[in-house]
Amino acid sequence: ARGQPSVSARLERSVVEFGSSVVINCSTTCQNATFADLETSLEKEDEGQGRTWRAFRLPNVSQWDAMPACYFVCPYARDMKPHRVNFTVYRLPELVVLDPVPVIEVGENYTLTCRVSSVAPVRKLSVDFLQGGKRLHLQTFENDTEHEARDLVVNHTVTARRAVYGEVIRCYAVLDLWPEGPVFGKASFNQTLNIMDYTAISVAIASTATLALILVGTGLYSCCPKKQ
Repeated sequence: ARGQPSVSARLERSVVEFGSSVVINCSTTCQNATFADLETSLEKEDEGQGRTWRAFRLPNVSQWDAMPACYFVCPYARDMKPHRVNFTVYRLPELVVLDPVPVIEVGENYTLTCRVSSVAPVRKLSVDFLQGGKRLHLQTFENDTEHEARDLVVNHTVTARRAVYGEVIRCYAVLDLWPEGPVFGKASFNQTLNIMDYTAISVAIASTATLALILVGTGLYSCCPKKQ
Protein backbone atom coordinates (compact mmCIF):
# COMPACT_ATOMS: atom_id res chain seq x y z
CA ALA A 1 0.00 0.00 0.00
CA ARG A 2 1.14 3.47 -0.77
CA GLY A 3 1.92 5.78 2.12
CA GLN A 4 0.08 9.03 2.59
CA PRO A 5 1.81 11.70 0.47
CA SER A 6 2.67 15.06 1.98
CA VAL A 7 3.19 18.69 0.95
CA SER A 8 6.08 20.92 1.92
CA ALA A 9 7.45 24.34 1.03
CA ARG A 10 10.85 25.99 0.75
CA LEU A 11 11.25 29.74 1.06
CA GLU A 12 13.79 31.93 -0.69
CA ARG A 13 14.16 33.58 2.73
CA SER A 14 12.13 33.47 5.93
CA VAL A 15 12.11 37.22 6.67
CA VAL A 16 10.59 39.52 4.08
CA GLU A 17 10.49 43.31 4.05
CA PHE A 18 6.98 44.73 3.73
CA GLY A 19 6.29 45.56 0.08
CA SER A 20 9.13 43.41 -1.32
CA SER A 21 8.98 40.03 -3.08
CA VAL A 22 9.65 36.41 -2.11
CA VAL A 23 9.76 33.07 -3.97
CA ILE A 24 8.00 30.02 -2.51
CA ASN A 25 8.75 26.55 -3.86
CA CYS A 26 5.90 24.09 -3.17
CA SER A 27 6.66 20.36 -3.42
CA THR A 28 4.97 17.03 -2.76
CA THR A 29 5.88 13.37 -2.31
CA CYS A 30 2.97 12.42 -4.60
CA GLN A 31 4.60 11.21 -7.81
CA ASN A 32 1.66 11.86 -10.13
CA ALA A 33 -0.01 15.00 -8.80
CA THR A 34 -2.54 16.41 -11.26
CA PHE A 35 -2.67 19.98 -9.95
CA ALA A 36 -0.57 22.36 -7.83
CA ASP A 37 -1.26 25.88 -6.61
CA LEU A 38 -0.53 28.46 -3.93
CA GLU A 39 -3.54 29.66 -1.97
CA THR A 40 -3.14 33.36 -1.12
CA SER A 41 -4.93 36.68 -1.42
CA LEU A 42 -1.65 38.30 -2.49
CA GLU A 43 -0.69 38.75 -6.12
CA LYS A 44 1.33 35.74 -7.33
CA GLU A 45 3.40 34.87 -10.39
CA ASP A 46 4.41 31.46 -11.75
CA GLU A 47 8.15 30.77 -11.41
CA GLY A 48 8.27 27.31 -12.96
CA GLN A 49 7.20 23.73 -12.21
CA GLY A 50 8.20 20.09 -12.37
CA ARG A 51 6.56 16.72 -11.76
CA THR A 52 6.53 17.11 -7.97
CA TRP A 53 7.00 20.86 -7.48
CA ARG A 54 5.79 24.29 -8.48
CA ALA A 55 7.30 27.66 -7.60
CA PHE A 56 5.56 31.00 -7.15
CA ARG A 57 6.72 34.57 -6.66
CA LEU A 58 4.82 36.99 -4.45
CA PRO A 59 5.92 40.32 -6.02
CA ASN A 60 4.43 42.58 -3.34
CA VAL A 61 4.14 41.22 0.19
CA SER A 62 1.65 43.78 1.52
CA GLN A 63 0.04 41.78 4.34
CA TRP A 64 1.57 41.36 7.79
CA ASP A 65 0.28 37.79 8.37
CA ALA A 66 -0.40 36.46 4.87
CA MET A 67 0.45 32.76 5.52
CA PRO A 68 -0.11 31.38 1.98
CA ALA A 69 -0.70 27.63 1.55
CA CYS A 70 0.81 25.18 -0.94
CA TYR A 71 -1.54 22.46 -2.10
CA PHE A 72 -1.56 19.60 -4.63
CA VAL A 73 -4.21 17.26 -6.00
CA CYS A 74 -3.08 13.63 -5.78
CA PRO A 75 -5.27 10.89 -7.42
CA TYR A 76 -4.76 8.33 -4.64
CA ALA A 77 -4.85 10.71 -1.64
CA ARG A 78 -8.14 12.47 -1.01
CA ASP A 79 -7.19 14.11 2.27
CA MET A 80 -3.73 15.45 1.48
CA LYS A 81 -3.44 18.54 3.66
CA PRO A 82 -2.10 21.84 2.30
CA HIS A 83 1.07 23.25 3.81
CA ARG A 84 0.89 26.71 5.39
CA VAL A 85 3.94 28.87 4.70
CA ASN A 86 4.94 31.04 7.64
CA PHE A 87 7.43 33.90 7.29
CA THR A 88 8.16 37.11 9.16
CA VAL A 89 7.23 40.40 7.52
CA TYR A 90 9.26 43.35 8.81
CA ARG A 91 9.52 47.10 8.38
CA LEU A 92 12.50 49.19 9.46
CA PRO A 93 11.71 52.22 11.63
CA GLU A 94 11.27 55.33 9.52
CA LEU A 95 12.38 57.65 12.33
CA VAL A 96 14.05 57.37 15.73
CA VAL A 97 13.70 60.65 17.62
CA LEU A 98 14.78 61.70 21.11
CA ASP A 99 12.57 64.53 22.38
CA PRO A 100 14.47 67.77 23.11
CA VAL A 101 16.15 67.70 26.51
CA PRO A 102 15.84 71.03 28.39
CA VAL A 103 18.22 72.46 30.99
CA ILE A 104 17.82 70.23 34.07
CA GLU A 105 18.50 71.25 37.67
CA VAL A 106 20.85 69.07 39.71
CA GLY A 107 18.89 66.56 41.77
CA GLU A 108 15.72 66.82 39.70
CA ASN A 109 14.14 63.86 37.88
CA TYR A 110 13.53 64.18 34.17
CA THR A 111 11.82 61.76 31.76
CA LEU A 112 13.63 61.08 28.50
CA THR A 113 11.30 60.19 25.60
CA CYS A 114 12.31 58.21 22.51
CA ARG A 115 9.89 57.89 19.57
CA VAL A 116 10.21 55.05 17.05
CA SER A 117 7.92 55.29 14.03
CA SER A 118 6.29 52.56 11.94
CA VAL A 119 8.31 49.47 12.89
CA ALA A 120 7.48 45.74 12.75
CA PRO A 121 7.53 43.21 14.22
CA VAL A 122 7.69 45.00 17.57
CA ARG A 123 8.63 41.78 19.40
CA LYS A 124 11.99 41.91 17.58
CA LEU A 125 12.67 45.51 18.62
CA SER A 126 14.78 46.91 21.45
CA VAL A 127 15.34 50.56 22.40
CA ASP A 128 18.49 51.75 24.21
CA PHE A 129 19.02 55.04 26.02
CA LEU A 130 22.73 55.83 25.87
CA GLN A 131 24.71 58.47 27.76
CA GLY A 132 28.16 58.75 26.29
CA GLY A 133 29.32 55.14 26.15
CA LYS A 134 27.08 54.06 29.03
CA ARG A 135 23.72 52.34 28.78
CA LEU A 136 21.06 54.05 30.88
CA HIS A 137 18.14 51.78 30.02
CA LEU A 138 17.20 48.96 27.64
CA GLN A 139 13.56 48.36 26.70
CA THR A 140 12.51 45.14 24.95
CA PHE A 141 9.15 43.91 23.62
CA GLU A 142 9.55 40.13 23.30
CA ASN A 143 6.01 39.48 24.59
CA ASP A 144 4.36 41.63 21.93
CA THR A 145 2.04 39.56 19.70
CA GLU A 146 1.00 42.04 16.99
CA HIS A 147 2.23 41.65 13.42
CA GLU A 148 1.46 45.13 12.06
CA ALA A 149 3.87 48.06 12.05
CA ARG A 150 3.13 50.77 14.58
CA ASP A 151 4.63 53.76 16.37
CA LEU A 152 6.20 53.37 19.81
CA VAL A 153 6.97 55.81 22.61
CA VAL A 154 9.56 54.69 25.17
CA ASN A 155 10.27 56.64 28.37
CA HIS A 156 13.07 56.53 30.94
CA THR A 157 13.45 58.74 34.01
CA VAL A 158 16.88 60.01 35.05
CA THR A 159 18.14 62.11 37.98
CA ALA A 160 20.35 65.04 36.96
CA ARG A 161 23.89 64.98 38.36
CA ARG A 162 26.57 67.65 38.03
CA ALA A 163 29.09 65.04 36.85
CA VAL A 164 27.19 64.36 33.58
CA TYR A 165 27.14 68.00 32.41
CA GLY A 166 28.00 68.22 28.73
CA GLU A 167 27.72 64.49 28.02
CA VAL A 168 25.99 63.30 24.85
CA ILE A 169 22.71 61.40 25.11
CA ARG A 170 20.79 59.53 22.41
CA CYS A 171 18.41 56.63 21.88
CA TYR A 172 19.15 53.68 19.63
CA ALA A 173 16.56 51.31 18.12
CA VAL A 174 17.56 47.79 17.02
CA LEU A 175 15.39 45.45 14.94
CA ASP A 176 17.00 42.05 15.51
CA LEU A 177 15.78 39.41 13.01
CA TRP A 178 18.58 36.95 13.81
CA PRO A 179 18.94 34.00 13.20
CA GLU A 180 16.50 34.11 10.27
CA GLY A 181 17.61 37.54 9.07
CA PRO A 182 19.91 40.50 9.64
CA VAL A 183 20.15 42.99 12.51
CA PHE A 184 19.25 46.61 11.76
CA GLY A 185 20.06 49.61 13.98
CA LYS A 186 19.06 53.27 13.82
CA ALA A 187 20.00 56.08 16.23
CA SER A 188 18.46 59.42 17.06
CA PHE A 189 20.44 62.64 16.73
CA ASN A 190 22.76 63.31 19.67
CA GLN A 191 21.75 65.81 22.34
CA THR A 192 23.96 67.43 24.97
CA LEU A 193 22.99 67.30 28.64
CA ASN A 194 22.81 70.76 30.18
CA ILE A 195 22.81 70.51 33.97
CA MET A 196 22.30 73.60 36.12
CA ASP A 197 23.21 73.72 39.82
CA TYR A 198 21.03 76.56 41.13
CA THR A 199 22.05 75.82 44.73
CA ALA A 200 25.73 76.40 43.93
CA ILE A 201 24.84 79.61 42.10
CA SER A 202 22.82 80.88 45.08
CA VAL A 203 25.68 80.07 47.45
CA ALA A 204 28.14 81.89 45.19
CA ILE A 205 25.91 84.98 45.02
CA ALA A 206 25.40 84.96 48.79
CA SER A 207 29.15 84.55 49.39
CA THR A 208 29.93 87.46 47.06
CA ALA A 209 27.39 89.69 48.83
CA THR A 210 28.78 88.76 52.26
CA LEU A 211 32.33 89.48 51.16
CA ALA A 212 31.29 92.89 49.84
CA LEU A 213 29.70 93.76 53.17
CA ILE A 214 32.82 92.72 55.06
CA LEU A 215 35.04 94.79 52.83
CA VAL A 216 32.79 97.82 53.17
CA GLY A 217 32.69 97.40 56.95
CA THR A 218 36.48 97.33 57.22
CA GLY A 219 36.89 100.34 55.00
CA LEU A 220 38.79 98.34 52.40
CA TYR A 221 36.09 98.91 49.84
CA SER A 222 33.62 101.67 49.23
CA CYS A 223 30.72 101.44 46.91
CA CYS A 224 30.22 105.16 46.58
CA PRO A 225 32.68 107.94 45.67
CA LYS A 226 33.34 110.56 48.35
CA LYS A 227 31.78 113.95 47.88
CA GLN A 228 34.25 116.76 47.23
